[in-house]
Amino acid sequence: MKVIAEIGSCWLRDGYPLDDAIHAALACGADLVKIQWWSNEWSIMRRRAMVAGLDKWKLSTKEVHDLLKKWADKCGKPVIGFSVFDPKDVQALQDRCFNDEKIPAAFIKTASQEWQWAALAEAVSGFSLQQDVPLYVSVPAGATMSVGNYWSGKPITWLYCVPEYPAEFSVDTEQEMRVMINRLPGFKGVSDHTFHERPFVGGAFDLLRVTEKHFCYTEDLRGKCPDGGPWSLSPKNFEKYMETAHGVG
Repeated sequence: MKVIAEIGSCWLRDGYPLDDAIHAALACGADLVKIQWWSNEWSIMRRRAMVAGLDKWKLSTKEVHDLLKKWADKCGKPVIGFSVFDPKDVQALQDRCFNDEKIPAAFIKTASQEWQWAALAEAVSGFSLQQDVPLYVSVPAGATMSVGNYWSGKPITWLYCVPEYPAEFSVDTEQEMRVMINRLPGFKGVSDHTFHERPFVGGAFDLLRVTEKHFCYTEDLRGKCPDGGPWSLSPKNFEKYMETAHGVG
């Protein structure tokens, strides 16, 4: 099972550098690192409840470009991905980042509520196909019957997501996941927003290819920023999570 370390928006909180968070996640064995990319006002409007705190976590397209290039040079392969919330962000990625031959393709991800906006789904999936970029989409249980493969000609990895933070899987979770596995094309995974310090195994979970888990590289960040809540794992516990996940599938 592949593991995505979700380091969210916590890198700019109180001066903690993004590079340190990426380095720590990869040092713990994460296969990929995902960050939130707030780049424009539309993104902020889609997160109305958090408007007051979002501006400090915005990244410019140049910062995204420089980040991709730095870590591509360091690792020799794509390791970083971005949550994308607007078709304009997709165009910005293509114009600045993926037209640079020195940067290998990163992966991109959309959340369920944004993915169901058709303009974004078309832009992201078309971009994924054109640039040969892996695409991950989070889907809540209620959406697994209505979303489709849209316009992408390559497999999408669908991540089963309980959107509450923190989340706890109910007794119906495995049944809901089996619906997703049976109905959606492409690969399957889970966005794990629970307090659990090990990935779920057994039953439908053994059919999953990817798990995404929140990661805080310093203990004092937990609970202090939007995607670094107490359900995130410290480096020590993330390493244990990795060991279990890599033993599955």
